[in-house]
Amino acid sequence: MAASAALEVALSAMVSWLILVAAGGTALAVDLVLASRHRRQRLRNAVVATIGWTVAGVAFAGAIAGLAGGGDAGRYLTVFLLEKSLSIDNVAVFAVVLSAFAVEGEARQRVLSGGILLALLLRLGLIAGGLAVVSKLHGALVGFGVILLIAGVRMVLAKDDPARPPRLVSWLRRRRVPTAAAALVALAVADLVFAVDSVPAAFAVTREPFVIVAANVFAVLGLRPMFDLLIVALERLEQLAKALGALLGLIGVALCLEPVWTVPEWVLLLAVFGCLGGGVLASLTCPREPTDAVAGRSQ
Repeated sequence: MAASAALEVALSAMVSWLILVAAGGTALAVDLVLASRHRRQRLRNAVVATIGWTVAGVAFAGAIAGLAGGGDAGRYLTVFLLEKSLSIDNVAVFAVVLSAFAVEGEARQRVLSGGILLALLLRLGLIAGGLAVVSKLHGALVGFGVILLIAGVRMVLAKDDPARPPRLVSWLRRRRVPTAAAALVALAVADLVFAVDSVPAAFAVTREPFVIVAANVFAVLGLRPMFDLLIVALERLEQLAKALGALLGLIGVALCLEPVWTVPEWVLLLAVFGCLGGGVLASLTCPREPTDAVAGRSQ
């Protein structure tokens, strides 16, 4: 009887992973095909595509509910919204890097595709490594929490110009590395930095590999139209980076408390909506200081 139950659990897990691979692979292929056909999206198309991919990610919670139950579906939804929110800052860095290297046209689409694939691969690698560490040493969650807390504080206190190229960009340009290759290297480093920040945040919600991988796969989908949308909207969302920093800090605190108290999932979900909504609202309502570029155009 025990062997039969174990076999049933194993088969159910295998079916779940196969469905995820099929759904995620198909969606990623569709994203790449659409990118090859639309080299430059209009704002309206970018908005529709961003909403569409987000709805697809939310809808996959229904599949998880059928495969693993409502509890895992709720945890997936929380992690998905968290990772999707943090991806906004990732895309913002993509925009800075590509602009700094003046990558345009077909080259921009190729580099952006490479950056998105790298983002997914690095996240999957860090998920596997992070789960292995956590399974061996539960106290590692506190270390992850400290990393997120420090990253969040740095984002909240940062005063750098968001249009200023990262130091790696300047370093690669000085060494005359080919433009596309240099941009891809810069995106890879940016992907790694953001994966180190965002993946541990999922551990505050669950340590179930299937849930975390599924949420990250669907969070990465739609980064391309989000990139096109953010290029237009970035100037109006100046406070969003600080809001995401606050969210990272809160998740870091939750991980640090994990050994003594587990923060309820609904609290984390409210934190995601509260920080993201607050950042957007503050960006749209707070007066902005005119930048040099804007001042120059007004003269």
